[in-house]
Amino acid sequence: MAEKRDQIRDYVLDMLRGVDSIATVKYGTVEPRHENKPVAALIPRMDDKSRASKTHDSRDWDVMIRLVVDDQADAAGIELDAICAEISALLAADRRLGGLLTDDLSEGATTWLYIDERWPQAGADIEFRLHYQV
Repeated sequence: MAEKRDQIRDYVLDMLRGVDSIATVKYGTVEPRHENKPVAALIPRMDDKSRASKTHDSRDWDVMIRLVVDDQADAAGIELDAICAEISALLAADRRLGGLLTDDLSEGATTWLYIDERWPQAGADIEFRLHYQV
């Protein structure tokens, strides 16, 4: 199971590294104050056994891509909108992630992270469900 998930993780990280508007790509949670921005972090949320047959198990891996931009920039919100759209389009163009997924990925909600005491950055979380077999 982990090997297939590792392949999917590496594939998505490589896709994100190919986005010119992203300066830093990470896996897992990240402290964006210490990174060059914009930052994109692929964060796993849940991996759930969805279906099984005699020959394989199918799993749904829920991940989110957290994007953080320079909150000091005048156009931080506009930059964030543009990067969110670029990420969505990038993943929509390769819904099976090069054949690693057994069903089209599905994009969930985008949650905006505003500058406040709890989250002193400008960012957004985009949720995705990735269906694969092991």
